[in-house]
Amino acid sequence: FKGTFFSTGGYSAEYGQALSSALALNTKDLSIRSQGDLSIMSVGGGYSHTLANEKQSITASANYFNLTPYQGLIKQEIDFEAAPNSWDVEVAAQKKVGENGLLKVMARTESGGMSLWQPLPGTDSRVLVDLKNDYSYAQANWRTLLKNNWTVFTGISYSKNLDLIGYDSLQIERRNELIHIKGTAIKDFSDRLSAKFGMEHFMHLFSEKLVKEGWIRDFDDRETYVFTEWDFYFNKDLVFRGGLRAGTSSVSKEKWLDPRFSVSY
Repeated sequence: FKGTFFSTGGYSAEYGQALSSALALNTKDLSIRSQGDLSIMSVGGGYSHTLANEKQSITASANYFNLTPYQGLIKQEIDFEAAPNSWDVEVAAQKKVGENGLLKVMARTESGGMSLWQPLPGTDSRVLVDLKNDYSYAQANWRTLLKNNWTVFTGISYSKNLDLIGYDSLQIERRNELIHIKGTAIKDFSDRLSAKFGMEHFMHLFSEKLVKEGWIRDFDDRETYVFTEWDFYFNKDLVFRGGLRAGTSSVSKEKWLDPRFSVSY
């Protein structure tokens, strides 16, 4: 990532439904040079390689970690059957499109897990707790600068998370899938006034299953939002932000309109 934005209050209409804060992560633009990076540690390692020129760049990386060597050196209070371990593979690419456009795509998959023996309080018995996680994520976005001080951004992302949880004879399978589509347009009217207009749609699928019993609970939620916000700079020290966010959810069967106002000094 090339930068982050973290707000603990007065968050904008773009990040509605945030309970107390908003964290925005900005992926990097074009890489400035071709290079390879090797990481070696006692518990694992990884390698990444970047190919870049003036118009495009691509980076591929892979990592593997296993805490077994560390646990062999340091006595553990927890009785691990299998030490925490994980691997991940990622590919990210950026390409200039036209004079002012930039297209970015990224895909990542990873897996990890561990298992340990947990004592049962008040008895000499213990149970095996097994955790395994598989996660995949992909996204593509495009940003460009248009005439008359308009900036346009569109993007789509997909994520899938699978948790396999074992507690003695109890086996739980938990799935989470999310598709997010978003588009925004920013207009700079002057050095003091700018406006943002946007729309986004979420498709959220969730299921939780007791494997042996065959019991399952799930939901399929579709959420759509539109928003606008305006920034006005009174001077270099005082900024006002106001906006509106409207949305609807298929699961809750609700519609709402939320105002957003904040002042920064």
